[in-house]
Amino acid sequence: MKSYAFAAVMQTLLVFTIVGLSPISVTQIAAQTYTTVSKSCGSCNLPVPITSSIGDYCPHCHVRWGYENQTTIPGTRTFAQPAQVEPELSQEERHAQEVASVRRESDQLVLAKLAIEDKDSDIRKTAAERLTEELPLRKVVMEAKDAEVRLIVIGKLEDQTVLANVAKNDPDAGVRQAAMSRQSADFKTIDLGNGVMLEMVWIPPGEFLMGSPDGETCRQDDEVQHVVKVAQGFWIGKYEVTQEQWEQVMGNNPSKFKGPKNPVEQVSWDDCQKYLKKLNQKTSGRNEGRNGSCGNFRLPSEAEEEYSCRGGTITKFYSGGTDSALDQVGWYEQNSGGQTHPVGQKAPNQFGLFDMHGNVSEWCQGWKEAHSAESVTDSSSNSIRVIRGGSWISYAYGCRAAFRIDDVPYGVNGTIGFRAVLTQGL
Repeated sequence: MKSYAFAAVMQTLLVFTIVGLSPISVTQIAAQTYTTVSKSCGSCNLPVPITSSIGDYCPHCHVRWGYENQTTIPGTRTFAQPAQVEPELSQEERHAQEVASVRRESDQLVLAKLAIEDKDSDIRKTAAERLTEELPLRKVVMEAKDAEVRLIVIGKLEDQTVLANVAKNDPDAGVRQAAMSRQSADFKTIDLGNGVMLEMVWIPPGEFLMGSPDGETCRQDDEVQHVVKVAQGFWIGKYEVTQEQWEQVMGNNPSKFKGPKNPVEQVSWDDCQKYLKKLNQKTSGRNEGRNGSCGNFRLPSEAEEEYSCRGGTITKFYSGGTDSALDQVGWYEQNSGGQTHPVGQKAPNQFGLFDMHGNVSEWCQGWKEAHSAESVTDSSSNSIRVIRGGSWISYAYGCRAAFRIDDVPYGVNGTIGFRAVLTQGL
């Protein structure tokens, strides 16, 4: 009886070997088996096939047999059930999952460790973008070997001692320049109530080359280069106006992509004027200009917008001249996931401004008009109305510093927001 059972097991193993299953697979399948029946002849007591029916002849003694010697043996019948195998992820899918997990991470020390030590550059940069606390930011800017990571966190640092050290000693010229800009930048914070703050950055007067050169990729005909003199300095929002800032002033939130720190969108040019009017009323007597007298909130002129965006650079983006340079400074069609993102998660420009490329396009003061190759002075009193900066849905070329579009003042969609300017008091 034992030899027959052993032979049956060996025969099963042979079958599974032929069809490509290993003995381990058979063992695993056998662990999920069921109770079956072993039959033997009532005359010679030798085993007969379990498929035999009552009255069949015994293959050994040729006597008809019955069920009187039938016994039950658990676990001897094997059902070859196919294993449920999860589909294998591609390398790109695994990488995307890892980056997504970093975006969900909230522990600042864990994020700092990833920003400094991880072997994957996307994970390092994503972790750096998630950092908000001063101590982890200082640790990363002093220890990270990746210059792009240091550039991301330098725009969030407030410690002037660390900034001075980085400006003097960092091996990367771009990081040194960013640290120097953060040192020299002049910041203002305006309390809107309920803990909601409006942060402003001082932009000094100066001259810059507005528009794009003839050879710039995807250049439009209305981007004629010309020298513009910004006659007066001004304060401009460090970030695009957020939903919590809008709601604190207006009492509603029209945005499609909800989030208190996300930029407000689905606001028309006319809506922006109403917000700025109420903001001036709300902060009357508190929005002092640089010389101590009161100023007024308004939208930036087109020249102020591009001047603020470029921060002294002449390339397509303030981060460089290639489309890949946009990834570190802006949310656009390739990396936005089809929505806006909280402000300040990408690297700032040389003035310390965030999201000047992408996230939401930004209303300017007036209608779009043709550029001239002649030098002009920006008086901030012209009548043009235009939209700049590109948005989460834009291709890279639409986020260039020189790119221009326009819309009617009552136009509303989920790609357009704005940034407030505060004129210096006279």
